[in-house]
Amino acid sequence: MRFQSWQLEVLVDGAPLEEHTIDGRVCVQAQPGNEFGVRARYLESGQYFFLELLLDGNPVTGLKWIDAVGDTITPQTEYTFSAWEKIVEGHRTRQRLCFEKTDAASEESRPAGQRSWDRGRFTLRVHKAHRDVCTRDSMSRDFKADLSKKKMDMDESTMVKNGLSTSVGTGEIRFEKLGGFRAGQVIVRQDPAREVLCELEIFFRDSFFMALNDDTCCDGKCAAKAASSVRGACLRRPFSRSICRWFGLPLHRSAAAALAQRSDGLASALRRTRERGPQWQRQGGHDARAARRDARDGGGSAPQATGGRGGHLPVQQRRGGRGRQAAARRRLEQQRRDRRRLSSRPRGRA
Repeated sequence: MRFQSWQLEVLVDGAPLEEHTIDGRVCVQAQPGNEFGVRARYLESGQYFFLELLLDGNPVTGLKWIDAVGDTITPQTEYTFSAWEKIVEGHRTRQRLCFEKTDAASEESRPAGQRSWDRGRFTLRVHKAHRDVCTRDSMSRDFKADLSKKKMDMDESTMVKNGLSTSVGTGEIRFEKLGGFRAGQVIVRQDPAREVLCELEIFFRDSFFMALNDDTCCDGKCAAKAASSVRGACLRRPFSRSICRWFGLPLHRSAAAALAQRSDGLASALRRTRERGPQWQRQGGHDARAARRDARDGGGSAPQATGGRGGHLPVQQRRGGRGRQAAARRRLEQQRRDRRRLSSRPRGRA
């Protein structure tokens, strides 16, 4: 999302998640098990700021500065919050941010309340700052993030309705030693008034919540985009044009994909039937396959009939079930033996 000169994104594997607008709020879809980061970027230059990231009102890390002028020891116009932090006497502990499944406080089945936006939100606060020069050696300020696991104070139905079945947990842990600041170095300091210039909010919700609000997401643009992509994919597939006209659009994405896959299978079966020709259709290709399967299960090989197309048994021999098929196989074997016996006899000269 973008507000004034700031941009806030949620990254998974280095790529920003797709953003959706629901009830006027920017949301991203969270998948349990994914490690992520929250990137804040300043799009202009010539200013100093301090950034603070909060999860549901609780700070995740200490203050991080932005030097868009480029004259401090760490010039940067963006910062990615990727871990919970704990800083004590120059030693820092970092635990990666990751999405995980949430357990509700109870499983009571009661009517779900109104939609709540108090949880599942990242808030970026931009503080006013200024340039300063260190007069003596100093260490980074101590900080400790609140990593206590808290259950949702709501029942399961309310939690699911609000899309809060996914929360932020802890991942890989790392230990680091901070170097601190030396006298004479140019750094960024926060103003004594602690003035907040702006706040940016972005929410994360589970896949079920996003599917429920697919029709109203982004003022209907997401539903229209999904319908157009499904229509285009279906119209390129044989046998899908009529099915889409029968059921109408827009269809749910997963249902449309399954429908298109099934129609592809039907079209392939019909195409194979047409390629084999009308004689194969009259002689019953499915029954011939069943005869070969029965022969394979019985331990022998499928017989090669003298009549018909492709070595299949005649129709009259296939309509009697397993007993008649076995009798037909015996007759075919006897005919082969007779032919071999006749071919092995010496022929007299005329």
